[in-house]
Amino acid sequence: MAQAVRNAQAIGLDKDIAVSTSLEREMRHRAWWDLCDSDTFQSMCLNRPPLIQARLSKVPFPLNCNDLDITETSILARPIDQPTEMSMHYFRAKVFKILNRLYLDDSAHVLSYDFVSGIDAEIMAVVDEFPWYMKIEDGSCANLPPSLEFILWQFHILHTCICTQRIRMYRSFLHPRVGDSWPKCTRAAEDSFIVYRNIRDGAGDEFTKSQKFLGQAYQVFSVAVAIAALLIVERSAQNPNLRSDIEMAIVDLGTLDSSETTVSLASDGRKVLIRMLAIYDQRGAASPAESEDLVTGISTVFGGEQTARSYLRRCKIRTLQKNNSEASSQSTNLIHRQVGREFIYSQETAVGIDVTNQDGFFSNAEMALQQLPAEDGGNSYNFQQMDLDIPLEFFNCWPAESLVPYLEYPP
Repeated sequence: MAQAVRNAQAIGLDKDIAVSTSLEREMRHRAWWDLCDSDTFQSMCLNRPPLIQARLSKVPFPLNCNDLDITETSILARPIDQPTEMSMHYFRAKVFKILNRLYLDDSAHVLSYDFVSGIDAEIMAVVDEFPWYMKIEDGSCANLPPSLEFILWQFHILHTCICTQRIRMYRSFLHPRVGDSWPKCTRAAEDSFIVYRNIRDGAGDEFTKSQKFLGQAYQVFSVAVAIAALLIVERSAQNPNLRSDIEMAIVDLGTLDSSETTVSLASDGRKVLIRMLAIYDQRGAASPAESEDLVTGISTVFGGEQTARSYLRRCKIRTLQKNNSEASSQSTNLIHRQVGREFIYSQETAVGIDVTNQDGFFSNAEMALQQLPAEDGGNSYNFQQMDLDIPLEFFNCWPAESLVPYLEYPP
């Protein structure tokens, strides 16, 4: 990517701000915005600063025209309500120029809800501008003739990208929930596969045999991962359609892993999704090794391994028997809460956590991990300080010896 950016700047693609009037100039504009979009997209996937400040670019967006509309000396730009080969590319450039602003001042504003919701509002304003052939009405897409089937596939790429990024942006504001972060995040998850389902239902048995589907494997995988992670960590996301969408993705990706055709992304991605659903079915209780393996598989969707690891850590200290109060009261190998002192401890493992935030969440709250002497009344403790972001409810009933490895406190 860095070499491509250097080459583009060397030939002046970033400075070509004149309106397209010829084949060469339009190709230069297309190449520039494809590069900008790819750079910003890679930044979102890998959690790295973009190489291009696309938000500042004055290069005109690609024109809404077909290749046949362009000659060496002229271009027939069509109204935006006429679908062309470049319609989606035009809107994609507009969306990614907005998304590039997330990296303003070295991403210093991404933890500001007002800033992120402002970015989201601008994106949704562009979505509202979508022409009829990129509109969704009551869960249905436009009915296009076979010759324009590619329009829906292109729309699927942009639609899933927007939904996935909205989930990414609002995840940071779910614990504790800020503003409308929860409904916006869940709405994005619920809408993610709408275009995909429309294409799938219309194509029937031929759907997974299409070369267009082959090229969409990453889109299918990435949005399914974003939804699956939401289910695992955000237990209140109970819409059964979300699980159905993930299962559909698993089935479809499986068709790309056969004796005739093997796509490594589809094969590996399918395995990751199966494991994520298994963890979800176990109420989020994954072993350290399972979670770490999962981090590697989903890192490109989360913006890097550290982001994925931090998010999944929220579900690592959930209990398999959260609602089994009878089992909790009978076991001494569980974390209990001492009324009035808010001190969570375990008799068997001699591990305690002193809660310093009483508002229901340890939202970046300071906590002290105490190693209690086995036969001591608790007069001398060794404290280790750490910052966590863990809902208080997670501590209702969890085997303490399972909790300790996840806290990752210094030795």
